[in-house]
This record gives sequence, C-alpha cells and structure tokens, in this order.
Amino acid sequence: MERRSPGMTWVLLALVLGLTLPGAVARAQEMEVGFDRPGGDYRDLGLARPDPTLCRAACEQEARCLAWTYLAAPAPGEAAHCYLKSEIPEPAENEQCTSGVRRAGIADKAGMEPITNRPGGDFRDLALDSPEPALCQRACNRDARCQAWTYVRPAGEGDAAHCWLKSERPGPVLDESCVSGVKARKETPTPEKDTGGIRV
Repeated sequence: MERRSPGMTWVLLALVLGLTLPGAVARAQEMEVGFDRPGGDYRDLGLARPDPTLCRAACEQEARCLAWTYLAAPAPGEAAHCYLKSEIPEPAENEQCTSGVRRAGIADKAGMEPITNRPGGDFRDLALDSPEPALCQRACNRDARCQAWTYVRPAGEGDAAHCWLKSERPGPVLDESCVSGVKARKETPTPEKDTGGIRV
C-alpha cells in the first residue's frame, strides 16, 4: 500500500475543505446560472447589453430589491430583461435565466444594507415605536459611541422592532429579518504646516 507524505495529506485536506465549506452567505453571493426565481417582481428592466451582472448591480442599488432574475433575449435583436424582486422566491430550473439573492453588506443610496445582520459588538438594545430601519440608523448617528447598527423586524404581531447599536463594525451576514448599516467615518483634517503664513 502506497504511503502519502504528511505534506501531501494536508494539501488534499485543504482542497476538500475549500470545496465543501462555503456557507450560506457565500452561496447567496454566487450567480445561479440556469435558475429562475419566479414571483415577487416589482420592476422589469430592459438591459442595454446581455449581461447578468447588470441585473445584480441594479438590485443592489435599490433598498426594496431582495433578489433578481436575468432573462436572456428570446431572439436576436431583442433585449435581455432583468426582474427585480421584493421577496426571495424559491429557485426553479430554467436554462434561459440567471438569478441571485442580494448580497449581504451591500448598502443602498441611503446607507442601508437590506437582508443583512452584523452580529456582535452590541452596547445598546432599543425597542422601536415604529418598524422603520431609519429610526435605528438615526439613533446610531446621534450616538458618538456607535459605529454600526442592526435593525431586527418584529418577530410577530404586537411585537416591537428592535435596534442594536454597536461599538464596532462586525462583518455582514445574510439574514432576511434584518437591515444593517455602518456609520460613515469622518476624515481627520490634516494639520497645517507653519511656513511663515503660507499654507502647503
């Protein structure tokens, strides 16, 4: 029986782990080639060129978008289409489509990261009077200690939404029940050099 060297064993183990360990967040960031996610459409875009990455980018620019499906052009000269979705439908095989779920940690124009949790670093938990992520974002902006925040949707009817303020910036994790964000860093002004009244 042939014996493998310890070095070769570690190389093989690393290759196996590299193929089997990607988690849910990593899978959500991949494009689902050959799959549709039917339902939940709120917008249909004709694309300038047949490129699924344009559809993914369009989804990431809108807070309402949680998933997307790119549909290849049905015939030469016709446009490919992009369907933006306000929910995350189950995938279904369709060779004409490429789909995906919005990636965790991607902020919209308002600085909010839909379907994103940033677990850890909590120093304050607020029960909100209204289920609005903007209230959590505002609370973080007003607190000097706050570096990031996570809004958690109400668990059930009659329950309150919660806002977790964080003293650090934990990594983003895909979570459909949450909206998160980070506070914009303020740049420290560069001290002026004394050059006899001339600024450099």
